[in-house]
Amino acid sequence: MKKTLLICLISFLALSVRAQTKDSPPSVDLKEPTDSVQSQKSLKDAEPEYPGGVGAFYRYIQDSLRYPEKARRKNIQGKVFLSFVIEKDGSLVDIKVLKGVTSDIDAEAIRLIKECPKWKSGMQNGKPVRVQYSMPINFALQAK
Repeated sequence: MKKTLLICLISFLALSVRAQTKDSPPSVDLKEPTDSVQSQKSLKDAEPEYPGGVGAFYRYIQDSLRYPEKARRKNIQGKVFLSFVIEKDGSLVDIKVLKGVTSDIDAEAIRLIKECPKWKSGMQNGKPVRVQYSMPINFALQAK
């Protein structure tokens, strides 16, 4: 079955991170910091992280993905864009489809995130914070 799949690829092209605290400063794009932002960021600040890093997250998706049979038969492929919040304890909540493919593929993407192990929480000023994340999950079938 896995040989018929190209393996679900996760790309963080649409990755966005935003702390969810009332007293936190406005969100900053941490991928392209300016000098002034760089000096404000301390060693106490950290983005959330899947246990074992990005590679381990890819393996989790690869091992857990169940391509919907109806979509497989109809050769339906595409990217599901999801949004979710990583809580202070690392659990994932408020999972939403921002842009979907079909209801069964969207449901599989949601299931993958719901069943995902807890992440290492985001940190701001040395304290755990809620962080909103957005990411695409690519559903692609292997060409025959």
